Amino acid sequence: MRTGMLLAGLCATLLSIHAVAGTRAITAMDLLTLSEPSAPTISPDGRWLAYQVTQAELATNDYRSSWFAVSTTDSSDVRALGSAGQISYAMPGRHATGFPALREPQWTNDSTAIAYLMTVAGQTQLWMSRLEDGLQRQLTHSEGDVLDFRWDRDSHSVIYERGPARDAQARYSSEAGKSGYIMSESLQSYYGAGLTEIDGTVERVAPLEGNGYRVYDLKSGAERVATQAEWDALGSRVGGLEEATYYHTPHPTNSMVAFSRPAPGIRFPDQRHPSQLALLNPRDRVVTACEDALCTGRMAGLSWSRDGQELYFQRRERDTVDATAFYAWSPTKGKVRRILVSDDLLVGARALAPSGCAMRNDLAFCIHEAPTLAPEIARLDLRTGKLSRWVDLNPRMREVRFGRVTRIEFKDANGTPAFGHFVEPPGGKASPACPLVITLYLSRGFLRGAVGNEYPIHLLAERGLCVLSVDRPENRLAYAQLDHPEAMRLLHHDGRDHKSVLTALEAAVEQLTERGWIDPKRVGISGLSDGADKGTYAISHSTKIHFAAAAVSGAGNDPVIHYYGGPQYRDKDSLRIGDPFGDAQAAWRELSPMLNASRIEAPLLIQASDFEYSLAVPLFLTLKEAGKPVELIVYPQERHLKTQPVHRLRVYQRNVDWFGFWLSGREDPDPDKREQYLRWRALRAPMSD
Repeated sequence: MRTGMLLAGLCATLLSIHAVAGTRAITAMDLLTLSEPSAPTISPDGRWLAYQVTQAELATNDYRSSWFAVSTTDSSDVRALGSAGQISYAMPGRHATGFPALREPQWTNDSTAIAYLMTVAGQTQLWMSRLEDGLQRQLTHSEGDVLDFRWDRDSHSVIYERGPARDAQARYSSEAGKSGYIMSESLQSYYGAGLTEIDGTVERVAPLEGNGYRVYDLKSGAERVATQAEWDALGSRVGGLEEATYYHTPHPTNSMVAFSRPAPGIRFPDQRHPSQLALLNPRDRVVTACEDALCTGRMAGLSWSRDGQELYFQRRERDTVDATAFYAWSPTKGKVRRILVSDDLLVGARALAPSGCAMRNDLAFCIHEAPTLAPEIARLDLRTGKLSRWVDLNPRMREVRFGRVTRIEFKDANGTPAFGHFVEPPGGKASPACPLVITLYLSRGFLRGAVGNEYPIHLLAERGLCVLSVDRPENRLAYAQLDHPEAMRLLHHDGRDHKSVLTALEAAVEQLTERGWIDPKRVGISGLSDGADKGTYAISHSTKIHFAAAAVSGAGNDPVIHYYGGPQYRDKDSLRIGDPFGDAQAAWRELSPMLNASRIEAPLLIQASDFEYSLAVPLFLTLKEAGKPVELIVYPQERHLKTQPVHRLRVYQRNVDWFGFWLSGREDPDPDKREQYLRWRALRAPMSD
C-alpha cells in the first residue's frame, strides 16, 4: 500500500533542507503537536527505511504513533505499516522518568517485513508488518511483557525475552501491599506519588519468576522454550573485540571488522567520551588502529562503503562545543576525507545522548533539525556530501515566522567553552530594551522548549522576549581521563559544576549587554532537572546578573534529598558531594536553594510533577514564609518529565504568561486566566511598596 500522508499529510520531497520564513505566528499547539520521528532503520538490502512517527493529541490527552517505510531512492514511495501502539516509558534498570523507551524495528533478512515491540492495553507483545501491503499482525501472546527479541539467521523464527507473568506480578503487588515493602537499594522513596521500584528487583515476600526466553516459529506459529545460549548466539558480539567496544561493523568481504574503542588515556569509558577507530583481523585477532587524528573523537556510528574501500564514520566535533561531522577513512591509502560538518542536529535518535544516523550502501539517513527547522528525515549521500530532505514530517511549520537566531560562544571562569542560541522576536530585533529569558541546559536541534520541553523558546520570542538557549560548559575530555568516582568528585567538589555554569551565564549576559541586544535589568531564567538545579543556584548566587523572574520544574540540591531520596540517591550524593550532616556541611550550604533562600529576589514559579514535587516543598515554604513571590503548581500522574499533552500545553502557557508578567508587565486578556493574574498581582504588591 502506498500513501502520500504521514499522520497529517507529512511526506513530500523538497530541494531545500532549511526552513523557509513563514508569515504566521507560532502557537503552543504547533509545538505540542509536532510530528516526532523515531530512529530510522535501513533494510538489509538497503532499499527501504523504516521509522515511527508520534504526535500528541490534545482531545484524547494521549499520543498516536504509526510505522512507515520509505524507499531510499524514491522519497515519494511511502508505505504505511500500521499502528505503533502506546508509548512505553519503562526502561530496564531505571525508574520511569518520562523518557519514552526507544523501540527500533528489526527487518527480516529478505527485507520484506519489520518486527517490533508494541504495547496495546498495557501489554507489550511482538508484532510484525509486511512491506508489500502493510498487513500488521501480532506474533506473540506471552503471559509476560516481551522485553527484547532477535531474528534467527534466516528470519524463519524469532527468539524473544519475556518478563515475569503479569498475573504473578499482580499477585506479588497485592501481597507486598499487605505485608509492606522492604527498603532496599532499588527502592526510590522520595517521590510524592508513592514508593517506586527502580527495576522490579526489591526483596519480595515470595520469589517471583524471572525472565525467560522462547522461540516463535514464523511459519507454523508454534513456540518452544529457548535457552540463554541460543539467545547469546544471535547477539552482535564479535570474538576478539574488547568489552569496551562501542560500535563495530564487518567488512563486506568479512575479511576484517572495523570498530571504535576508548581512546588512549581514557579511564572513564563512555560513548560521550573520545574513542579511536581500529580494524580487527578475525583470523589472527590482530588489531590495527587508525593513526589519523580525525579517527579519534566522540564516535556515533560506522559503516563500510558499498565497494569496501572506505569506512564511513560519524562523530561529534570538538571536546566541549558540539557539531556533527561525517568522514571516510581509507585503510589502504591511510587517508581520511571529510564528507560533511554541520552545526545542525543530525542523529539516529533524538535523546540526551543521541545515537548515530542509519548508514548503508553509501547513504546515511538522519533525523535532521536546526534552531528553526522542525524534525524531518534527511538523506546524506556519503560519496558527495549532499544533504537533502527525504521525509517532510512537519510541513505546516514552514508557515511559521521565526525571529533571527544567532549562535554565540562564551566561556566559564576556567576557560571551558560553551555556546548558546540567541533568539530575537519575529519581525523585530534585539535592542537594549529587550527582556531576556535564559533556558538551560542543552541547546541542540529545533528549539522546542529546552531540556524537558517546558519553556517554549519561539513562543516566548513571539511574545516580544529575547531568549538565550544555553548549552552548558562541560569539559568531557578532562573527566574522561579520570575514574568515575574521581570524575564525580572533581566535577562537584566545592560547587565546581554550579560555578562553571553560573560564570558561563554571566559571561553570556555580559556579551549580549555589550552588543546592545538585551535589557540587563530584566533577565529571567528557566530549567528542568539539571537546569532547575543550576537555575536556582544562579538566582541565589549571581552578583552580576539581575534576575527579575525564574521558572523551574523543581528544586536543586537540598540536604533533605540526601536521605529523602532513598539509598540510591544517598549513595550518589555521598560520592558527588558528601554527607550534608557530616564533613560536607559547607558544600551543601553552598549548593542548597533552601539554605540560600534569603538571597533569592527573583519571583519564582515551580511547575513540578506529583512524582517529585516534595523535593521542591522546602524551598517553596522557605520563600513563602519569608514573604517572597513564589508559586508551586503540581501536575498529577507525571514523572520527571511531563508527558500528558494537556499538562504540556498548560506548562507552555503558564511559563510564557509568567515571564511576560514579570519581565514585560503584560497580561493575557483571556478571561480563563483572571484568577492566575489575581494571584500574581498579589505576589507583586509587596515588591511595589
